[in-house]
Amino acid sequence: MEACTVMPGEECLTSYPSSTRTALDKGIRRLQWTVTCCLIGLVILSLFSVYQMIAGYQEHSKDKGSKTGLSQLLHGGPGMKAVHTSERPRAHLTGTKQDDQNLILQWEDQRGLAFTKEGMTYKNRSLLIPKTGDYFVYSQVSFRASDSSHKNKKLEYVTLQITRVNNNYPEPECLLSGAISIDKEREECQTIYLGALLSMKVGDMVSVKVNDIKLVDVTVDHKTFFGAFLS
Repeated sequence: MEACTVMPGEECLTSYPSSTRTALDKGIRRLQWTVTCCLIGLVILSLFSVYQMIAGYQEHSKDKGSKTGLSQLLHGGPGMKAVHTSERPRAHLTGTKQDDQNLILQWEDQRGLAFTKEGMTYKNRSLLIPKTGDYFVYSQVSFRASDSSHKNKKLEYVTLQITRVNNNYPEPECLLSGAISIDKEREECQTIYLGALLSMKVGDMVSVKVNDIKLVDVTVDHKTFFGAFLS
């Protein structure tokens, strides 16, 4: 380092050799380059953030548009007919006191768990189909293992049938059937369940038939029931 010459009333001004100044210049340039890189990185990060925000907004708009389209499909829009699953004909009937002289079961259609909706009606022990289409038809019947009227009667099995009649075919047509053996040693009920998707026509009348009406258990709604709904 060069000597500092001080004049009266003046401060010492240090003079650095050229090599030292060169090193200082390089340090300053490196600092400037580092600052520049940081600024460029911040700009890139900002642009990426803006891109993400725009992409997210577009995705939200598409999702909203899809929901709007689905809403229009379900609830109807300009020139569109509304589609409501609640408009499908359906019914669920529950067991009730039976006529011992008739093997076709009669049902409760209003009280408890029972209902008929959207044109489906119950008449003459049958469900009346109001609209042509594919219906899921089902029935469960619970049978008691024994009955006082069967003391001297040997019954080895019970059967369950879901049948159909209409104006064109007045004779009952068996749609579904099932059978189980009767175990006299069992105290609890034995159950048959039938269910299938069937093609039905308007005016079809669907009913349930057993081979021994006296063994049918209708003490509670969930033991014996019958129903159908448009698929």
